[in-house]
Amino acid sequence: MSILHNIIDHIRSCLCLVLLMGWISMSAVPATLDEVLPELDRVISESDYYKRHSEARIDSMVRRMNSVSGRSRIVQCEDIAKEYSEINIDSAISYFVRARALLELAGDSAAVQRLFFESVSLLPVMGVMKESLDSFEAVVPDDIMPENKVYYYKAGHRLLFNVGSFYPAKSLRNKYLEAGMSMTDSLVCNINQDIPDYKLYRAQLSFMRGDTPTMVSDVHDLMELLPVEDSRYAQAAYMLGMYYDRKEKSDEAAYYLALAAISDIKSGRSCGTSLQALGMVLNKRGDIDRAYLCLTHALASANESKSMMRAVAASEALPVIARTFYDQDRSKLTLLTWLLIVIGLASLVIVGFIIWLRHEMTRLERMKSRLAESNKVKETYIGQFLSLCSIYMEKQEEFHKLVSRKIAAGQVEDLYAMVKSGKILDEQERIFYDVFDDVFMHMYPTFIDDVNALMADDRRIVLSDDGRLNTELRILAFMRLGIDDSAKVARFLGLSLNTIYTYRNKLKSRALRRDEFEADVMRIGQIE
Repeated sequence: MSILHNIIDHIRSCLCLVLLMGWISMSAVPATLDEVLPELDRVISESDYYKRHSEARIDSMVRRMNSVSGRSRIVQCEDIAKEYSEINIDSAISYFVRARALLELAGDSAAVQRLFFESVSLLPVMGVMKESLDSFEAVVPDDIMPENKVYYYKAGHRLLFNVGSFYPAKSLRNKYLEAGMSMTDSLVCNINQDIPDYKLYRAQLSFMRGDTPTMVSDVHDLMELLPVEDSRYAQAAYMLGMYYDRKEKSDEAAYYLALAAISDIKSGRSCGTSLQALGMVLNKRGDIDRAYLCLTHALASANESKSMMRAVAASEALPVIARTFYDQDRSKLTLLTWLLIVIGLASLVIVGFIIWLRHEMTRLERMKSRLAESNKVKETYIGQFLSLCSIYMEKQEEFHKLVSRKIAAGQVEDLYAMVKSGKILDEQERIFYDVFDDVFMHMYPTFIDDVNALMADDRRIVLSDDGRLNTELRILAFMRLGIDDSAKVARFLGLSLNTIYTYRNKLKSRALRRDEFEADVMRIGQIE
């Protein structure tokens, strides 16, 4: 019954795998870099889910192995080792050792040799270089069984390329890479040309030899044929990405390396180098945050898989990103410094503007106050002017009545005597001067002080005790009101034209700035 259940479980797994492969083949692969990078971000964020799925698959295989015996147990053990070879190197070698022990007990020397080739090629990934090389080089070509020739070449291809990529010295590096190319050449000559592995190894050989057309053609054929989760799909996309990176076509390189990384993560593989290579390409493109994410994830995956070679390579790449972060931070700091300087200068300008604005507002308030006061003075002046006109009209009416009475009474001589005495005119002039002085001093209350400020200290004008303006001040008052015509001033004040000229010249001679005296008088009380 247990065997039947295992068979049913195996069939169910195969059906699920077929359905999954069909769904993958139908699912659309992101067509552009702008589409694939967000997909990569999503896949990285869900990497734990894919790891759990992979672990669950292996756990199911372990349970199946433990439930069977004989040849089926050996097959299951070998399958588990192959699954672990992309996830955890320690576990993979452990299961290969178990499978070899079972095969030795079964007496299957060909299978024992085959598993030796498959396991020894994993050792360099763990950093076991010398032991793996010694074990592989100890194999006598004549002792290789015919059915294991392809496995021998595969092991040599993988082992020698890993060793060559690990050594920094150019001489050692080239030595092992050339030996790896020789193994790959033999592998391509001996492998079945109808399987995808043939195109994969031929593409790798073409890539190393610089045969770009063949490599590109084989890689594209593989990517169209295989599902995304297949490890060969990831290797093909990785190869194409590295080709474009060498050509300094960063967009194309990032696109294909991102596809390879998505393939590795979705399948739960931890030993791939696609994320590390993608991180370096993204760093060149200036996508620093995503580059750092790729490299840290690659380092974490390498540590989980016990792949020392991948961990070293990822850790060596991280300082490059750190340096880019440092340079970026320095650039940001420089930019921030300049921004602070600009903001500081702008703040000073704003503060200066606010101070100026407050000064202007204060000045405007003063102007408004003075204008309001000036308007009140003007209103008062108009009222005084109307009052003066009223008084003049009353006096004219009284004079008219007086003249009419005198003439009617035949007192012409009396009338003539009154006119000749000038009393009427004197009274009119007195009223006019009183009103004028009062109105003008209301309009310019500091006029006398302002005039004296223009004079020499010992030649200032002194106001009379009754507070009325004297002739000099009235001349200057008329001047301030804009009546600059000496003839008009003479008529207003009842003086001769020469007298007015004399007063004006005397005032100038007493001024501190004689040439500008009259202009200075015009500026008294001016609103600024």
